[in-house]
Amino acid sequence: MASSALISAGFDVWITIDRLDVAFDESTELEKNALRALFKAYRDLRDRKRITVKIFLRTDIWNRITQEGFREATHFSRDIHLNWNKASLSNLIVRRLLNNRKVVDLYGVEREKILSSTTDQEQFLARVLPEQVERGEKQSTTIDWLLKRTADGTNEAQPRDIILFLNSLGKEQNLRLERGDAVPSGESLFETSAFKEALPALSEYRVTKVLFAEYPNLRQYIDAMREQKTEHNLSSLCRLWNVKPDEAAAVARELRDIGFFEERSSQSPTYWVPFVYRPYLSMSQGKADELQAQVGKRRRIQRTDPNYQLWRRRWRILQWSRNSSWYRAAAY
Repeated sequence: MASSALISAGFDVWITIDRLDVAFDESTELEKNALRALFKAYRDLRDRKRITVKIFLRTDIWNRITQEGFREATHFSRDIHLNWNKASLSNLIVRRLLNNRKVVDLYGVEREKILSSTTDQEQFLARVLPEQVERGEKQSTTIDWLLKRTADGTNEAQPRDIILFLNSLGKEQNLRLERGDAVPSGESLFETSAFKEALPALSEYRVTKVLFAEYPNLRQYIDAMREQKTEHNLSSLCRLWNVKPDEAAAVARELRDIGFFEERSSQSPTYWVPFVYRPYLSMSQGKADELQAQVGKRRRIQRTDPNYQLWRRRWRILQWSRNSSWYRAAAY
Protein backbone atom coordinates (compact mmCIF):
# COMPACT_ATOMS: atom_id res chain seq x y z
CA MET A 1 0.00 0.00 0.00
CA ALA A 2 2.78 2.43 0.93
CA SER A 3 4.62 1.64 -2.30
CA SER A 4 1.50 2.25 -4.39
CA ALA A 5 0.85 5.55 -2.63
CA LEU A 6 4.40 6.70 -3.29
CA ILE A 7 4.12 5.77 -6.95
CA SER A 8 0.87 7.74 -7.25
CA ALA A 9 2.40 10.76 -5.53
CA GLY A 10 5.64 10.51 -7.49
CA PHE A 11 7.84 10.36 -4.39
CA ASP A 12 10.89 8.26 -3.58
CA VAL A 13 11.77 7.38 0.02
CA TRP A 14 15.29 6.59 1.17
CA ILE A 15 15.77 4.97 4.59
CA THR A 16 19.33 4.99 5.96
CA ILE A 17 20.22 2.93 9.03
CA ASP A 18 23.47 3.55 10.92
CA ARG A 19 25.06 3.22 14.39
CA LEU A 20 23.96 -0.40 14.65
CA ASP A 21 27.08 -1.13 16.70
CA VAL A 22 25.48 0.58 19.73
CA ALA A 23 21.82 -0.30 19.13
CA PHE A 24 22.03 -3.71 20.81
CA ASP A 25 25.24 -3.44 22.83
CA GLU A 26 23.69 -5.00 25.94
CA SER A 27 23.56 -8.49 24.43
CA THR A 28 25.57 -10.15 21.67
CA GLU A 29 22.81 -12.71 21.11
CA LEU A 30 20.15 -9.99 20.86
CA GLU A 31 22.35 -8.09 18.42
CA LYS A 32 22.79 -11.16 16.24
CA ASN A 33 19.06 -11.98 16.13
CA ALA A 34 17.97 -8.37 15.60
CA LEU A 35 20.41 -7.73 12.76
CA ARG A 36 19.50 -11.00 11.07
CA ALA A 37 15.85 -9.93 11.21
CA LEU A 38 16.78 -6.50 9.83
CA PHE A 39 18.53 -7.99 6.82
CA LYS A 40 15.61 -10.32 6.16
CA ALA A 41 13.31 -7.27 6.14
CA TYR A 42 15.78 -5.51 3.83
CA ARG A 43 15.59 -8.45 1.43
CA ASP A 44 11.77 -8.23 1.37
CA LEU A 45 11.85 -4.48 0.69
CA ARG A 46 14.17 -4.70 -2.29
CA ASP A 47 11.27 -5.22 -4.71
CA ARG A 48 9.60 -1.95 -3.67
CA LYS A 49 10.30 0.47 -6.51
CA ARG A 50 9.88 3.70 -4.55
CA ILE A 51 11.49 2.60 -1.25
CA THR A 52 15.28 2.33 -0.96
CA VAL A 53 16.99 1.09 2.20
CA LYS A 54 20.69 1.65 2.90
CA ILE A 55 22.32 -0.09 5.85
CA PHE A 56 25.73 0.93 7.23
CA LEU A 57 27.40 -1.83 9.24
CA ARG A 58 30.90 -2.43 10.52
CA THR A 59 32.72 -5.36 8.93
CA ASP A 60 33.44 -7.08 12.26
CA ILE A 61 29.73 -7.04 13.19
CA TRP A 62 28.76 -8.47 9.79
CA ASN A 63 31.33 -11.24 10.26
CA ARG A 64 29.91 -11.95 13.71
CA ILE A 65 26.30 -12.36 12.58
CA THR A 66 27.29 -14.54 9.60
CA GLN A 67 29.78 -16.70 11.51
CA GLU A 68 27.30 -19.54 11.97
CA GLY A 69 25.87 -19.22 8.46
CA PHE A 70 23.33 -16.79 7.05
CA ARG A 71 21.55 -17.82 3.84
CA GLU A 72 20.12 -14.37 3.26
CA ALA A 73 23.66 -13.06 2.75
CA THR A 74 23.68 -14.57 -0.75
CA HIS A 75 20.97 -12.08 -1.79
CA PHE A 76 23.15 -9.04 -1.03
CA SER A 77 25.17 -8.42 -4.18
CA ARG A 78 25.22 -4.62 -4.16
CA ASP A 79 27.25 -4.06 -1.01
CA ILE A 80 30.12 -1.58 -0.90
CA HIS A 81 33.10 -1.97 1.43
CA LEU A 82 34.43 1.39 2.64
CA ASN A 83 38.21 1.27 2.99
CA TRP A 84 40.15 3.98 4.76
CA ASN A 85 43.72 4.06 3.49
CA LYS A 86 46.55 6.54 3.99
CA ALA A 87 45.35 8.85 1.22
CA SER A 88 41.74 9.04 2.41
CA LEU A 89 42.73 9.48 6.06
CA SER A 90 45.22 12.20 5.14
CA ASN A 91 42.41 13.94 3.26
CA LEU A 92 40.23 13.63 6.36
CA ILE A 93 42.90 15.31 8.50
CA VAL A 94 43.31 18.13 5.97
CA ARG A 95 39.55 18.74 5.84
CA ARG A 96 39.33 18.88 9.64
CA LEU A 97 42.16 21.41 9.76
CA LEU A 98 40.69 23.55 7.00
CA ASN A 99 37.31 23.65 8.76
CA ASN A 100 39.05 25.86 11.34
CA ARG A 101 38.99 29.43 10.07
CA LYS A 102 41.89 30.44 12.31
CA VAL A 103 44.09 27.72 10.80
CA VAL A 104 43.19 28.86 7.28
CA ASP A 105 44.05 32.46 8.16
CA LEU A 106 47.26 31.50 9.96
CA TYR A 107 48.67 29.66 6.96
CA GLY A 108 47.19 32.02 4.38
CA VAL A 109 45.65 29.25 2.26
CA GLU A 110 42.50 28.81 0.19
CA ARG A 111 40.42 25.87 1.34
CA GLU A 112 38.96 24.90 -2.02
CA LYS A 113 42.30 25.20 -3.79
CA ILE A 114 44.01 22.83 -1.36
CA LEU A 115 41.18 20.30 -1.44
CA SER A 116 41.30 20.20 -5.24
CA SER A 117 44.89 18.88 -5.31
CA THR A 118 46.46 15.97 -3.43
CA THR A 119 49.88 17.58 -3.91
CA ASP A 120 48.69 20.77 -2.22
CA GLN A 121 47.21 18.69 0.61
CA GLU A 122 50.52 16.93 1.19
CA GLN A 123 52.37 20.25 1.20
CA PHE A 124 49.84 21.73 3.63
CA LEU A 125 50.24 18.80 6.04
CA ALA A 126 54.01 19.16 5.79
CA ARG A 127 53.62 22.72 7.06
CA VAL A 128 51.16 21.93 9.86
CA LEU A 129 52.73 18.72 11.21
CA PRO A 130 56.35 18.06 12.22
CA GLU A 131 58.31 15.92 9.79
CA GLN A 132 58.75 13.08 12.30
CA VAL A 133 57.55 12.24 15.79
CA GLU A 134 60.58 10.05 16.48
CA ARG A 135 63.79 11.34 14.92
CA GLY A 136 65.98 9.10 12.77
CA GLU A 137 66.66 8.01 9.20
CA LYS A 138 64.70 4.77 9.65
CA GLN A 139 61.82 6.36 11.55
CA SER A 140 58.48 6.92 9.85
CA THR A 141 56.90 10.22 8.86
CA THR A 142 54.40 11.82 11.21
CA ILE A 143 51.41 10.66 9.14
CA ASP A 144 52.69 7.05 9.06
CA TRP A 145 53.39 7.22 12.81
CA LEU A 146 49.87 8.45 13.46
CA LEU A 147 48.22 5.77 11.32
CA LYS A 148 50.31 3.00 12.87
CA ARG A 149 49.68 4.16 16.45
CA THR A 150 45.92 4.40 15.95
CA ALA A 151 45.45 1.13 14.01
CA ASP A 152 44.13 -2.04 15.64
CA GLY A 153 45.10 -5.65 14.96
CA THR A 154 43.57 -5.54 11.48
CA ASN A 155 46.15 -2.86 10.56
CA GLU A 156 43.34 -0.43 9.82
CA ALA A 157 42.96 3.02 11.37
CA GLN A 158 39.41 4.28 11.74
CA PRO A 159 38.30 7.88 11.04
CA ARG A 160 36.68 8.19 14.47
CA ASP A 161 39.95 7.24 16.18
CA ILE A 162 41.94 9.67 14.04
CA ILE A 163 39.57 12.51 14.99
CA LEU A 164 39.69 11.57 18.69
CA PHE A 165 43.47 11.53 18.58
CA LEU A 166 43.65 14.94 16.86
CA ASN A 167 41.28 16.41 19.47
CA SER A 168 43.48 15.01 22.24
CA LEU A 169 46.58 16.33 20.46
CA GLY A 170 45.10 19.83 20.26
CA LYS A 171 44.24 19.82 23.98
CA GLU A 172 47.73 18.63 24.89
CA GLN A 173 49.38 21.33 22.79
CA ASN A 174 47.13 24.02 24.28
CA LEU A 175 48.06 22.89 27.81
CA ARG A 176 51.72 23.25 26.90
CA LEU A 177 51.20 26.80 25.62
CA GLU A 178 49.20 27.73 28.73
CA ARG A 179 52.09 26.51 30.91
CA GLY A 180 54.46 28.74 29.00
CA ASP A 181 56.30 25.97 27.16
CA ALA A 182 58.25 26.83 24.02
CA VAL A 183 56.16 27.15 20.85
CA PRO A 184 56.68 24.48 18.16
CA SER A 185 59.56 25.12 15.79
CA GLY A 186 58.99 26.29 12.23
CA GLU A 187 55.42 26.43 10.95
CA SER A 188 54.27 23.32 12.79
CA LEU A 189 51.23 23.63 15.05
CA PHE A 190 52.34 20.81 17.34
CA GLU A 191 55.43 19.84 19.29
CA THR A 192 56.62 16.31 18.55
CA SER A 193 56.39 15.20 22.19
CA ALA A 194 52.70 16.21 22.27
CA PHE A 195 51.89 13.31 19.96
CA LYS A 196 53.02 10.72 22.48
CA GLU A 197 51.22 12.54 25.30
CA ALA A 198 47.97 12.50 23.30
CA LEU A 199 47.94 8.74 22.71
CA PRO A 200 46.83 7.57 26.22
CA ALA A 201 43.45 9.30 25.87
CA LEU A 202 42.70 7.39 22.67
CA SER A 203 44.04 4.19 24.23
CA GLU A 204 41.66 4.52 27.19
CA TYR A 205 38.74 5.15 24.85
CA ARG A 206 39.55 2.15 22.66
CA VAL A 207 39.85 -0.23 25.62
CA THR A 208 37.05 0.98 27.89
CA LYS A 209 34.49 2.46 25.48
CA VAL A 210 34.96 -0.02 22.62
CA LEU A 211 36.41 -3.35 23.73
CA PHE A 212 34.98 -3.52 27.25
CA ALA A 213 31.63 -2.07 26.18
CA GLU A 214 31.13 -4.23 23.09
CA TYR A 215 32.79 -7.45 24.27
CA PRO A 216 32.23 -7.75 28.05
CA ASN A 217 32.83 -11.52 27.87
CA LEU A 218 36.45 -10.85 26.87
CA ARG A 219 37.20 -8.19 29.49
CA GLN A 220 38.87 -10.54 31.98
CA TYR A 221 41.32 -11.73 29.32
CA ILE A 222 42.17 -8.19 28.21
CA ASP A 223 42.58 -7.06 31.83
CA ALA A 224 45.00 -9.93 32.40
CA MET A 225 47.34 -8.38 29.81
CA ARG A 226 47.92 -5.31 32.00
CA GLU A 227 51.63 -4.59 32.66
CA GLN A 228 52.64 -7.52 30.46
CA LYS A 229 54.81 -7.77 27.35
CA THR A 230 53.27 -7.02 23.96
CA GLU A 231 53.96 -10.33 22.15
CA HIS A 232 52.80 -13.74 23.36
CA ASN A 233 52.39 -17.35 22.34
CA LEU A 234 49.85 -19.91 23.58
CA SER A 235 52.09 -20.97 26.48
CA SER A 236 52.30 -17.46 27.91
CA LEU A 237 48.57 -16.88 27.36
CA CYS A 238 47.76 -20.12 29.20
CA ARG A 239 49.78 -18.85 32.15
CA LEU A 240 48.23 -15.36 32.15
CA TRP A 241 44.66 -16.56 31.74
CA ASN A 242 45.06 -19.77 33.77
CA VAL A 243 43.39 -21.87 31.08
CA LYS A 244 44.25 -24.91 28.96
CA PRO A 245 45.79 -24.56 25.47
CA ASP A 246 42.53 -25.23 23.58
CA GLU A 247 40.68 -22.54 25.50
CA ALA A 248 43.60 -20.12 25.18
CA ALA A 249 43.66 -20.64 21.41
CA ALA A 250 39.88 -20.03 21.16
CA VAL A 251 40.07 -16.81 23.20
CA ALA A 252 43.13 -15.62 21.25
CA ARG A 253 41.20 -16.06 17.99
CA GLU A 254 38.32 -14.00 19.37
CA LEU A 255 40.71 -11.25 20.44
CA ARG A 256 42.30 -11.39 17.00
CA ASP A 257 38.92 -11.06 15.30
CA ILE A 258 38.02 -7.92 17.30
CA GLY A 259 41.42 -6.33 16.60
CA PHE A 260 43.03 -6.61 20.04
CA PHE A 261 45.60 -9.10 18.75
CA GLU A 262 47.51 -9.21 15.51
CA GLU A 263 48.31 -12.84 14.73
CA ARG A 264 51.79 -13.43 13.38
CA SER A 265 53.30 -16.63 11.95
CA SER A 266 50.66 -19.20 10.96
CA GLN A 267 52.64 -22.37 11.86
CA SER A 268 53.37 -21.48 15.47
CA PRO A 269 51.24 -18.37 15.97
CA THR A 270 52.26 -15.47 18.16
CA TYR A 271 49.92 -12.71 19.25
CA TRP A 272 51.02 -9.07 19.16
CA VAL A 273 49.16 -6.21 20.87
CA PRO A 274 48.88 -3.06 18.67
CA PHE A 275 50.25 0.27 19.89
CA VAL A 276 46.82 1.82 20.44
CA TYR A 277 45.99 -0.47 23.38
CA ARG A 278 49.34 -0.36 25.16
CA PRO A 279 49.27 2.94 27.12
CA TYR A 280 46.01 2.22 28.97
CA LEU A 281 47.12 -1.32 29.82
CA SER A 282 50.66 -0.17 30.77
CA MET A 283 52.21 -2.77 28.49
CA SER A 284 55.91 -2.84 27.64
CA GLN A 285 57.48 -3.64 24.29
CA GLY A 286 58.94 -7.15 24.02
CA LYS A 287 58.28 -10.87 24.01
CA ALA A 288 56.84 -12.90 26.88
CA ASP A 289 59.27 -15.21 28.73
CA GLU A 290 57.78 -18.33 27.13
CA LEU A 291 58.19 -16.84 23.65
CA GLN A 292 61.79 -15.83 24.34
CA ALA A 293 62.52 -19.36 25.53
CA GLN A 294 60.94 -20.77 22.37
CA VAL A 295 63.07 -18.52 20.16
CA GLY A 296 66.20 -19.46 22.12
CA LYS A 297 65.44 -23.16 21.77
CA ARG A 298 64.93 -22.77 18.01
CA ARG A 299 68.29 -21.03 17.71
CA ARG A 300 70.06 -23.77 19.68
CA ILE A 301 68.57 -26.40 17.37
CA GLN A 302 69.66 -24.43 14.33
CA ARG A 303 73.24 -24.20 15.58
CA THR A 304 73.47 -27.99 15.76
CA ASP A 305 71.67 -28.68 12.46
CA PRO A 306 74.23 -29.59 9.70
CA ASN A 307 71.97 -28.22 6.95
CA TYR A 308 71.61 -24.92 8.78
CA GLN A 309 75.38 -24.68 9.28
CA LEU A 310 75.96 -25.37 5.57
CA TRP A 311 73.47 -22.65 4.65
CA ARG A 312 75.23 -20.20 6.98
CA ARG A 313 78.62 -20.88 5.43
CA ARG A 314 77.25 -20.35 1.92
CA TRP A 315 75.55 -17.13 2.99
CA ARG A 316 78.79 -15.78 4.51
CA ILE A 317 80.74 -16.61 1.33
CA LEU A 318 78.10 -14.82 -0.76
CA GLN A 319 78.22 -11.75 1.49
CA TRP A 320 82.02 -11.68 1.35
CA SER A 321 82.03 -11.96 -2.46
CA ARG A 322 79.50 -9.14 -2.82
CA ASN A 323 81.65 -6.88 -0.67
CA SER A 324 84.89 -7.72 -2.47
CA SER A 325 86.37 -5.37 -5.07
CA TRP A 326 86.44 -7.97 -7.88
CA TYR A 327 82.72 -8.67 -7.44
CA ARG A 328 81.83 -4.98 -7.62
CA ALA A 329 84.03 -4.54 -10.70
CA ALA A 330 82.38 -7.52 -12.45
CA ALA A 331 78.91 -6.25 -11.56
CA TYR A 332 79.80 -2.84 -12.92
